Amino acid sequence: MPLHIPSYSLTRRTLLSRILQATGAAAAAQFCANSIAETPGKEGVKKEAWALFSDTHIVADVAMNARGINMADHLRQSLNEALSAHRELPFSGLMVNGDCAYLEGKSADYATFASLLEPVSAKGIAIHVTLGNHDHREHLKSGLDSYLGAESVAAKSGAIERAVIAEKLSSRVTGRFCDWYLLDSLEETNQTPGKIGNDQLKWLDEQLKRSPDRPALVMVHHNPQPPGLGKVTGLLDTEPLLSLLLERKQVKALFFGHTHVAKTIELGGLHLVNLPACAYRFSEVQPTGWTAAVIDQTGCTLTLFDTEKRHSLHEKPIRLEWRS
Repeated sequence: MPLHIPSYSLTRRTLLSRILQATGAAAAAQFCANSIAETPGKEGVKKEAWALFSDTHIVADVAMNARGINMADHLRQSLNEALSAHRELPFSGLMVNGDCAYLEGKSADYATFASLLEPVSAKGIAIHVTLGNHDHREHLKSGLDSYLGAESVAAKSGAIERAVIAEKLSSRVTGRFCDWYLLDSLEETNQTPGKIGNDQLKWLDEQLKRSPDRPALVMVHHNPQPPGLGKVTGLLDTEPLLSLLLERKQVKALFFGHTHVAKTIELGGLHLVNLPACAYRFSEVQPTGWTAAVIDQTGCTLTLFDTEKRHSLHEKPIRLEWRS
């Protein structure tokens, strides 16, 4: 499964102490019952908010710049904005959709990444992390575990269902109005293309068949790239993924990153949402920052928050209506 960090309001030392004291699955499950396992919102609540991040590209040294941008500063700013928004409409979770690390996904990069995210978890917001081509599965787990020490506990929460797939980290996160399916497209660290693979596609298909009436949102780092568009830099298995998502009508949207582009298009009623990079842009016309997603029974409203506050998409809500 992707990494899931439970919310907590304890000091790190106290948190680690309590986790170490927890013996057995029952104790771990009880710990999570006080964090992310509760059904988001209250009876009568008509919407649920999520904070969406992608391509943070954090490196161990917080002073390091790339492409003229300090990645740690960009992430700090975006997280502070999300925490401010959380006071008005509490987020049920914050998702970081891959390329958490800068290039090679070193353990020290993830320790810095975790330290930057700690204020979010301390405010009671669960964090869900997927993997991109600049990530490393084992380093991500060890880097976050060594700092927060909580991933293995969060995995036992009833709000999260992990997939048992060799070499892939996938899971289903239950929201109030939809289910999030978080996929792993990391094929090889620091190599551009990504792949979902047959086993992960089979797992996704089986999950969707189990819940045909639950709206589903799929998140994966790499962008879908149809054949015939030159060298593949996105998903190598775009066709089988899109075929599956288009067939399963409960799937309402596919969220992805990787391209450092902010864009939404519709394909056969399926919304394709390209999340902007938090770290840096590849093109001067693109924004950086984060996205708020407010979900209700019939759709989703996306609002992008540009780091520089001057992009045309900044704070301009985009409504996505769900297909029937």
